[in-house]
Amino acid sequence: MVSGKSRIVFEALMPHLKSGEYVVITRKELETMLPETISKADYETAINSFQVNGYMSLRYSDEEVYCLVAKEKAILEYEDILEGNRKKQLEISRNEFVNNNTNNYVTNNNQVTEENTINKTAGTVIDEEFEKRITNNYKKHIVISAIVSFLAAFFGALIPVLVLLGKLK
Repeated sequence: MVSGKSRIVFEALMPHLKSGEYVVITRKELETMLPETISKADYETAINSFQVNGYMSLRYSDEEVYCLVAKEKAILEYEDILEGNRKKQLEISRNEFVNNNTNNYVTNNNQVTEENTINKTAGTVIDEEFEKRITNNYKKHIVISAIVSFLAAFFGALIPVLVLLGKLK
């Protein structure tokens, strides 16, 4: 698992690297992608550790460029990082929703209700909306199933009646 300053370098490099294809990145490009807190020694150490730990392969490097390829381990790690970032963003969005709607929940005396009640109410609003969509989908499926069942039963009963009447042989 990549962490610390190496993670910053990793996250800067990965959008530019592809699995199975070597990519040439100049040191100047790399330095513009990184914050000023990351020194040349930091990113050189990080790239060496990526190579040692099986995240990337370094074909060559000189004073101007690096020629790198991301290995499968790096791709999987980067996907995990992106997924973690998405989850954090969803949590931040939910918290912003709750915080923004805190001002909307005011009692008759213009006093904000307790924070726990607000959080429960905001969560309930989201859950109710989600449940309405699910319920509507279930209702549609139930209606379709009922129609199909009716038609199957109707034609299933009609065929023996027609056979008995001699219409079908």
